[in-house]
Amino acid sequence: MKDECRILTAVLSVNVLTVYMFLSVLFLPGVLTRCNLLISAPKKLEALIGSCLLIPCSIKAEPDFFNLQDHPEAWVPVPESFWKFKDLETMMNRYHRDSFLIIGNLEQKNCTTFISNVNTEHSNTFYFGTMSGLRNLLNKLAFCDPVDIEVKDSPWSPSIEFSADLKEKTSVSITCSAPTPCPLSPPELTWNLQPDSQRQTETNTDGSFTTKIQKNITLSDTHDGFIINCFCQIPVNEDHQRQQRH
Repeated sequence: MKDECRILTAVLSVNVLTVYMFLSVLFLPGVLTRCNLLISAPKKLEALIGSCLLIPCSIKAEPDFFNLQDHPEAWVPVPESFWKFKDLETMMNRYHRDSFLIIGNLEQKNCTTFISNVNTEHSNTFYFGTMSGLRNLLNKLAFCDPVDIEVKDSPWSPSIEFSADLKEKTSVSITCSAPTPCPLSPPELTWNLQPDSQRQTETNTDGSFTTKIQKNITLSDTHDGFIINCFCQIPVNEDHQRQQRH
């Protein structure tokens, strides 16, 4: 099923139009000082309940760091959550085998992870580590590289950007973009500019993803007051079907 994003509307003026976008970032207080396992992964990811999520991840370690038989891998929640579970096997089942699928090749230091069905329990701060008894787990946990996942129950808005000031006879590129938590199932973007543009998914500098469509136009007096509507649909599971009208 599809979950419609909110519609971002921009009114073109032949003079100038400024689009403001505000980003909210959560900074985690206090980081444990023992950082003998380091990974490269986005610090913060947003996901939509009922959709999927890809966590890009690479390990900064020597090639022989992992013995896959002795140290099975896992994503675990914040340390305060460890003691909610009676044993490591219970924790590993809940936060790894049942939802976190590591699709990367650990022998190539690739810990990329896929979550097929995001739910509210995924809204937490997670650390990548290896599991071989409690002592080894704590010694081989990426404390300094947490990944904070924020799960939303309603879709986010796409954004519209312009490559230049909107003046008559100016050629501009208009880009509609939306966050893409799961590039394996990217959002569908459409707008009222004809013809529809080809969708592209790009990797951001922090490892997250964005899907975009772009249109080049030369402004004239006929565009004065023209309204651009950008529509976004995100694939979700049938259990989380929601209808929104704008």
